[in-house]
Amino acid sequence: MAWCCCVESDESGAVALISLPPAFNKEGDSTSEEAPSSFTARLDRAVEGQSFGMRLEAFDGSTIHVALISSDVRSVVGRYNASSKEGVRIRSGDYIEEVNGRTNASEMRDLLESCNGLEVRLRRPKLSEVNIKKGDLPLGLGIKYDQDGTSLAVRSIDEGGAVACAGVDIRRGDRIVAVNGRACRTNELLDELRRSDALRLTISR
Repeated sequence: MAWCCCVESDESGAVALISLPPAFNKEGDSTSEEAPSSFTARLDRAVEGQSFGMRLEAFDGSTIHVALISSDVRSVVGRYNASSKEGVRIRSGDYIEEVNGRTNASEMRDLLESCNGLEVRLRRPKLSEVNIKKGDLPLGLGIKYDQDGTSLAVRSIDEGGAVACAGVDIRRGDRIVAVNGRACRTNELLDELRRSDALRLTISR
């Protein structure tokens, strides 16, 4: 089950889709010397009811995944990003680990929805790529996802499936954020998983 904070679209109705961090490389290092792997953001609503400006996914009870960032610069996150240095701006793909000292996903959600003054600790994702050829085997992944989300959360890995037989580093709790180079909505990720025999999965952890 996933939940979402409201994402307010711009005048064209567009909302920014997830993009891979610019420092991502083949070794899976998604950080750089200039950008810290984790940071704390102070988020305040200027007025009651102001859009938060991001869509969130929570599946494991301990972290919250930032699925989408609104292009609305008037939102809480939009205002924060506009006044912050590049290395500590909130990005699609980040993980929220703590809100006002709370680390349970449900409690963090409640604080994000109800509080005005928020101290939010985030971390950048650790990204890697794995290659799988299905052949005659089923993929062998149990997944959870939000219909309007941008990632597929790994719930289980089945013995005898293509993933297990490939011996690749995919773990329960990982997120698939791109398939064959495509970072898109969950229905498109699922379609790519179903129709492609050779798969290049971008894993977020």
